[in-house]
Amino acid sequence: MTFEKYDRDHIAIYFNETTKEVPSTVDGGTAQVEYEYDTVLVAANEPSADAFTAALMANGIAKLDAQVIAAGIIFASIQKGQLEGDELAAAKEMVCAKISAYDSSDAVNQFTYDGTKMWLDKDTRAGLQLRLNAEQAAGHEVTTLWYGTQSFSLAISDAMQMLTALELYASACFDKTEEHKAAVNAKRTVNTVLAYDYTQGYPEKLVF
Repeated sequence: MTFEKYDRDHIAIYFNETTKEVPSTVDGGTAQVEYEYDTVLVAANEPSADAFTAALMANGIAKLDAQVIAAGIIFASIQKGQLEGDELAAAKEMVCAKISAYDSSDAVNQFTYDGTKMWLDKDTRAGLQLRLNAEQAAGHEVTTLWYGTQSFSLAISDAMQMLTALELYASACFDKTEEHKAAVNAKRTVNTVLAYDYTQGYPEKLVF
């Protein structure tokens, strides 16, 4: 990941590097490796993570993914001497962005119900809790859980127990994410920041 001047008014940021071998045109010659990147243009003002993030999002990249890419470009550019800055602070920003993205990914935000993998975000859980409370007060015993176009019928008591378990799981994941960020920010060298394993310690995914 890097950036460079594109023209008078723009800089180009390069990310998602891929490689491919191109056969040599000379008999017995060694195949050449070509590098390909995704490219986004940014206005040629002072390069910053915020500017890179905004440009990436404008090109359809999700916010958390854009923040990871932008932080990675800033870190790599400081390492290469393209930008002035605190290398350790940039490394921490990059790894913390990766932690946030990991916390929001299916690696964490997922449970299984009746064989279907799904996730209910905080707002959805809160709305579902209100529904269950209302249905229970009205004397209902069964409710319907919708996930996309799929519907699941289950006892209200079971649904409430599931929501409680999900809330506890989500809270434990939040605590672990914040713990990882605190641990990264306490590091004193770039190497220890980059070597930090932020995927460990999360609770087991729930299965209902």
